Amino acid sequence: MYKVISHRVPAKVILLGEHFVVHGSRAISASVDLFVEGRLIDKESDYILLKYLEHSEKISYDSENAIIKFIRYLLNSWRVNTTPMIEIEFNFPTSAGLGSSAALGALIVYLIYRWWFGKDPEKNLIYSYGGKFEEMIHGTPSGIDLTTVVEGGIILFKKGSGVLDKIDEDIFKDVSIIIIDSKLRRSTGQLVSKVTRYLKELDGDIRNSLISIVDEIVSYGWKSLKNTELKSFYSAMSANHYLLKYIGVYRERLDEIVHSFMNKGGYVAKVTGAGGGGCIVGFADTNISNKLIDSFRKQGYPVFAPKIYFGRDIS
Repeated sequence: MYKVISHRVPAKVILLGEHFVVHGSRAISASVDLFVEGRLIDKESDYILLKYLEHSEKISYDSENAIIKFIRYLLNSWRVNTTPMIEIEFNFPTSAGLGSSAALGALIVYLIYRWWFGKDPEKNLIYSYGGKFEEMIHGTPSGIDLTTVVEGGIILFKKGSGVLDKIDEDIFKDVSIIIIDSKLRRSTGQLVSKVTRYLKELDGDIRNSLISIVDEIVSYGWKSLKNTELKSFYSAMSANHYLLKYIGVYRERLDEIVHSFMNKGGYVAKVTGAGGGGCIVGFADTNISNKLIDSFRKQGYPVFAPKIYFGRDIS
């Protein structure tokens, strides 16, 4: 019998502050119970297996694929002299604003370290090596994605400081979180670079004012969450939505989904993550959530209704 190491890592949504968090604003994000699951089998292999929602693929250890490069980097760093069989399955859309690369990096670090050293890796090790994978994929990320999938719950985050505060209770338990996949795909790194260029082209005072405004919106939103004042929090999300439109991360289809969500009775909706495609996250009354979900699915959109994930039962 071969030894098998299993693990899973959750997806995330950014509720407030994406893009601006790269430039000094705080941001709010949450881990949700959609997972990337992995198995490492103590058996030499010449490939890994990736399973996505709509297809699967085998990737050779001889390829120049970014995931393979990262695995080889870990094997070399830890002086592992064999290439194990690794199977990975995503239960949520990838390249869609849900932190798939951060979750994948954390998962791979855990699987290989647990297999080779016989113990769970400490958080700082996951941050260190998982961060390298994020840099390989995105260039210069803020770190919010990796921090969210590692910590779980709802976090207030600042680049360079990490978690400033955390909520470890499901304050959204009486409302529905709805994630709608636009099916449009884009490169997070390219979108971040585009926004960075745009902000640099602005007058310095205007740029700093925008970042400051977003930070104030995040502050207002966090205070609202801490006091369980969800209507006030939805107002902050709505304001963030319009600022993201201003910096150009929306496309027509994303805007249409947000407007449709609101017209059908949802509380609030906005893009999550880099934008340009990917997912919309919204909140709605539980009494109409099924109606909303059915409506978007009939239009051909993949829809998910997760809960906040706190990591209390992580394997």
